[in-house]
Amino acid sequence: MRPFVRILAAFAALLVSSAFAQQPTPILPDSRLTPGDTFEVSGQDVCVPGYTKKVRAVPQAVKQEVYREYGITSHGRGAYEIDHLIPLELGGSNSVKNLWPEPLAGPSLERMLRSLGAWFLPLKTPKFYLLVRS
Repeated sequence: MRPFVRILAAFAALLVSSAFAQQPTPILPDSRLTPGDTFEVSGQDVCVPGYTKKVRAVPQAVKQEVYREYGITSHGRGAYEIDHLIPLELGGSNSVKNLWPEPLAGPSLERMLRSLGAWFLPLKTPKFYLLVRS
């Protein structure tokens, strides 16, 4: 192999390995840390247009508590999104019990399940059931 090609191959390998090294560790919701929690709302409440915008704001202090509980002491900007286990659209709350740090890079549990036509239905707090549309 020519020296230039070897150097180019080594550089490409370094770029690929560093790109994977910077990816956040895949995290799934931990049922001990995030059992799920709901607001005391009715189906009529959550069906009002604009409901989720009204209740979506999660204080920064709550987000920091979620990161601490999951052992994330530092992370790059945009590496994680604090996500709701039980979606706001289904009555989920902004409590630490209903939040978890979802990595934004790599596969997403929510995107994967929704691509399959799946939704969560909270029946009894803190339990929830997965529904798959047929």
